[in-house]
Amino acid sequence: MDKVVIVGANGPTGQALIDELVGQSAAAEIVACGRSGIVRKGAADSDVVKPAALDIVAPDAGDKLAALSQGASVVFCCVGLEYKGSVWSRDWPKVGQALVEGCSKSGATLVFLDNLYAFGPEGMDKMPLKESDSEFTKVSSKKKPFVRAQLDRTLLQAHADGKCKVALVRASDFYGPRVTMSMLGLVFEDVVIKKKKPMVLGNPDLRHAQTYVPDIAKALVAVAQDSSAWGRAWHVPNAPAISLRESINRINKLNDKSGEAKFMQLDGMLLSVLSIFMGPVKELKEMIYAWKGEYTVDSSEFAAKFPQLAEPTSLEDGFAATNAWFVASSQGK
Repeated sequence: MDKVVIVGANGPTGQALIDELVGQSAAAEIVACGRSGIVRKGAADSDVVKPAALDIVAPDAGDKLAALSQGASVVFCCVGLEYKGSVWSRDWPKVGQALVEGCSKSGATLVFLDNLYAFGPEGMDKMPLKESDSEFTKVSSKKKPFVRAQLDRTLLQAHADGKCKVALVRASDFYGPRVTMSMLGLVFEDVVIKKKKPMVLGNPDLRHAQTYVPDIAKALVAVAQDSSAWGRAWHVPNAPAISLRESINRINKLNDKSGEAKFMQLDGMLLSVLSIFMGPVKELKEMIYAWKGEYTVDSSEFAAKFPQLAEPTSLEDGFAATNAWFVASSQGK
C-alpha cells in the first residue's frame, strides 16, 4: 500500500494500527487523522506518518476525507465516539455518510473497525456470533445496538450498490495497552491505578470474549491488503473466553494481590440506583444483557482466510502487556 488514511488515529486502536503499519513497512505514507491534527507522541516518530486534521462528524467531513484520501488505497476507520446513546444516535449516521462519501469520491477502500453491538439482544440466542450472521437487531429501545445495526447496514449496502468498496472487521470487548474505556480497561484501571475493588456488570462467572487491540490492528491490515476479503464482515480471533472473576484473579496475580477476586457487582437494584446518579453507569445499563449470558465469538472464517493470524495473542501475554502499560501510566511514564 502506497498511501493509507486512518480516521480516528489517536484512539488505542488507531495507535496500534499505526504501530502495525510502521512495523510491517506496509505503507509508504500514513495520513493520521484526528480532530486536532496532532498525532500522539510515539506514532509521530516515523517519517511516514503525516498528521492531518479531520472532524469526521462535521458537515464537510465527506469532502475533506475525499481530499485527504486522494491517491490512497485504503481508508481505515478506527473512530470511537463518546459512550452516550444520544451522541451515538446523532453522530454515527454522520460518520457513516462521511466515510461513504469520501471513499466514493477518492476511490479508496473503506476498512471499518466494527464491534458486535449490531447483533443486539437477539444475538444472545445465537452464541457464538458468526461472521456469516447477517440478521442485526431490530430492537430500537436499545439505542447503541440499534444505531450500530443501522450503520452496518449502511456500509454494507454502499458496497453492494457500488458506491465504494467496504470491509468490516469486528471485535468483541477491547482490551490492551491504551484501552481504558472498556470493561477490562476499567478493571485494570481500578486495580492498578485506583487501588480499589473494580465494578463489574451482570454475572461475573459467565464467559465473555475479549479482543486484544494489537490483534485487531493485524486483522485490519490483513483485510486491507486482500481485495477478495472486501464486501463482508470478519471477526478478529480471540483467546479462549473467560469470566470476569477469572480475569480479575489474573490481574490481581500480576499485581501481587493474593486471595479470591473481590469486586462490586453492578446488577439489579444497585445498578438502577447508581444509574440515576452516575452517567457512565447509566450508559452501561442498556448493555447489561451482554453480561448476563455467555458471550462468545466464532472467527473460523477469518482463521481459514488468514491462517497466519489464526492464533490470537494468549491471555497471559495480553494481560501482562496491558498490565505493564497501566503500571507505567500510574507512574507517569
